[in-house]
Amino acid sequence: MSSCEKELFEDLLRNYMECRIDEDALKEVLRLYVLHYDSENINDYTLLYPYPDILRMHCDEKRDEDYWS
Repeated sequence: MSSCEKELFEDLLRNYMECRIDEDALKEVLRLYVLHYDSENINDYTLLYPYPDILRMHCDEKRDEDYWS
């Protein structure tokens, strides 16, 4: 990993520990790194894929609303 990628991931971990991002956001970034660096063994990472995507929770439908207007 490049130093920029390491810094980004450390920032994401810090934001996760401070409850600024959720676990799913962190997992998505990890999945990207795994795809980039080790795409052959992606199915072996049960931490990143603990259950089928169909079982994932839906996002809040109002997440993109402008609450300031």
